[in-house]
Amino acid sequence: MREGENRQAPARRTKQNGSAIKDFRLKTGMKRRDLAERARISPPHMANIENEHKDVSYEVLYRLAAALVVDIRSVLRDPPSSPQVLDDLMYEEAREQAS
Repeated sequence: MREGENRQAPARRTKQNGSAIKDFRLKTGMKRRDLAERARISPPHMANIENEHKDVSYEVLYRLAAALVVDIRSVLRDPPSSPQVLDDLMYEEAREQAS
């Protein structure tokens, strides 16, 4: 990194349960492209999430859960011990992205 360059901290990533996301999507009858659009991500990114090729940010998982009308904890592989812990993690991620 060069002197004077501003480097943004990477977003916090989390292990997610892509198969759960896919199951919820299929139960709703929603197409992958439609869910991706509702969550404001690209269809290839949506495929990567469902196939668990990459970890994703809490923000994206929150948008997916909201689009599916499910609790975000239901799409996390290792959900936090309490909703407050999840709120704190999401707040920290949003703060890191904003700085």
